[in-house]
Amino acid sequence: DEEFHQFPGIALSILDVFTLPKTLEDGQDMLLPRIVNEEERVTLYDTVSKLLRAAILVPVPAEEDLPSPGYTRGYAAPRIHVSMLRDEARTKAYLNAIREVVGPNDVVLDIGTGTGVLAVAAAEAGARQVYAIEANRETARFAKALIAASSCRDRIELIEGWSTEVQLPERCDILVSEMIGDDPLDENILGMTSDAITRHLKPGARLIPNRLDIYAQPFRLPQKKHDEQFFCEADVANWEKNYAIQFRPLLATNPRQTMETILPQETRKWDFAGAPQKLTSIDLTNISGAVFDQQFDFALGDKTANGVLIYFETSLSENQQLSTSPAAVSDTNHWLSPCHVFRSEFRDNLSIGFRYGISEALDGLYLKD
Repeated sequence: DEEFHQFPGIALSILDVFTLPKTLEDGQDMLLPRIVNEEERVTLYDTVSKLLRAAILVPVPAEEDLPSPGYTRGYAAPRIHVSMLRDEARTKAYLNAIREVVGPNDVVLDIGTGTGVLAVAAAEAGARQVYAIEANRETARFAKALIAASSCRDRIELIEGWSTEVQLPERCDILVSEMIGDDPLDENILGMTSDAITRHLKPGARLIPNRLDIYAQPFRLPQKKHDEQFFCEADVANWEKNYAIQFRPLLATNPRQTMETILPQETRKWDFAGAPQKLTSIDLTNISGAVFDQQFDFALGDKTANGVLIYFETSLSENQQLSTSPAAVSDTNHWLSPCHVFRSEFRDNLSIGFRYGISEALDGLYLKD
């Protein structure tokens, strides 16, 4: 026990992930989404190495020796890919953009290939070679199956690993990726795209998508919905009556804001206040070192606001765009929009900040004092 206390706090998360036997690659793949900066990433790899040396983690040499847990989760589960493929507006826009941009003799890089649908589409559009990268080994089995069934399979190479770590045999003419998260920047689209431009792409390479615009739209949740986000007077009074325990101290623990996600098509009838504002417009072909740190003031007019909805618009090609704006989003859309709900209600105006860095953990959206 004394020896274990010498490990950093992330060791407990590592042991939790490896409760069921799995490869190091799959275990680290599950842990990396929790990492917020390069320092934590280095700590993760160093701690895994220390746990191996201490024989607290014991490697299993062959993948076929691993017992099957009988279930999948995360991107290894079909559910996520089903929702993306059911999003017809997204999938058709990507396929149309690929057919518009990709031509004979093009070399295409597909980062985060998932089921491999975009890689297959690029090959069928005439690409000379497609490199499809997938970090999750269990997810890669979907792509293997789809690629193997394609008549263009001899022009598609599936590479298992992180795009920021693998080496390609040649530089590529086109980058295709769908790394836009529900919170548009939370799948590291900036870092991975910047690395791809530096190490994997030819000068002047074409990108699908090539631009990402992020917007904020103030709204007012009805009081009943708002009270679900915070400890409120009505609940406290009811709990004290029903449970005979003093709950009033919980009111002092309320944060200034909370965040949940919702399908933007479900917000069309929300009570929006004022006009949306563009938080940032990102040229994905030139993002090296980008840091966003700005204040935005919203004029609410005669309305009040107690939250802000985040949505994005992206350009895939000259003729193909996607939007998760409540006014424009498709009914089949699978992306969830972050909803930042504020404890206080604002009248006349609302000030927020938007802060994000390409390689550092910053705060995203926050209330300005």
